[in-house]
Amino acid sequence: SLQEFCYDRLGDDTGSIVTMDLNNGEILTLVSKPSFNSNDFVNDLSSEKWNIIAQNKFKPMFNRACMGTYPPGSIFKLIVSITALENKDFDPNRKYYCNGGFKFGNQVFHCWKKEGHGYINCEEAISNSCDCYFYNLSLDVGIDNISETAIKFGLGNKYLNDIFSSSSGIVPNRNWKLDRFNNAWTKSDTIVASIGQGYALTTPLQLAVMTGRIATEGKLIN
Repeated sequence: SLQEFCYDRLGDDTGSIVTMDLNNGEILTLVSKPSFNSNDFVNDLSSEKWNIIAQNKFKPMFNRACMGTYPPGSIFKLIVSITALENKDFDPNRKYYCNGGFKFGNQVFHCWKKEGHGYINCEEAISNSCDCYFYNLSLDVGIDNISETAIKFGLGNKYLNDIFSSSSGIVPNRNWKLDRFNNAWTKSDTIVASIGQGYALTTPLQLAVMTGRIATEGKLIN
């Protein structure tokens, strides 16, 4: 019933919803929409039904929960925050100034709030999802440290791969970019990565594991 509820919540949209029991890591829902009736495959599948599935441009047989990879977006700011908090020299009360844009070299990286958030500390930046704060913070902690934290919390790993084909996504760092593009990582790459954009790709299931580990303070391992 919970699976059906989540499926219906997506309405006419394509997407995925993954929910977990944080007491034991049990997957409660693994929704990918659009989908298909698996009972149709138990007996002989008519060509008419197969054509409806196969010709659907939204690919109902593609499991978005495990295989779909997407930029994580602002939820990745939690990883940047945890990376900083693990550094004993980090002061979470230190404030960075957000005026709606962060100038770096000849580039300006914008905050979602055009007028800015003013002076803001770590807790305030998380609750307000201030982009400029994390642009600053990411340059202090560095992409390699951020990448290590992301992996600890479940990104870059495959889950349920013995049941479903799964994607590992991408947790970028200096070595990854050098291997992939034969180009050096730049500080601009770090700035973009700090808000879950750029090269980073995650599955909905990975993000569920990540938030589960954060919510249980690392107790939820699998």
